[in-house]
Amino acid sequence: ISPIRLSHATYTAHHGQGYSRFETQTYGIFSELKQFVLIDQPVKVSCLRLENRSPKIRKLTLSSYVEWVLGF
Repeated sequence: ISPIRLSHATYTAHHGQGYSRFETQTYGIFSELKQFVLIDQPVKVSCLRLENRSPKIRKLTLSSYVEWVLGF
């Protein structure tokens, strides 16, 4: 299974010191995903913001997928 990737959508990635931010807008829904790793813990933090920019009321379902990797 892979994420939805639409040919007509624009996907933007911003990278800064210690974080990455990914943005797209599809079907009137704007999404922004910020990801970073805590400096003192081996934890990746993901913050997802969704914004309905269409005039319609929307009902969204969010799911997450994790593939565990053990290593150094």
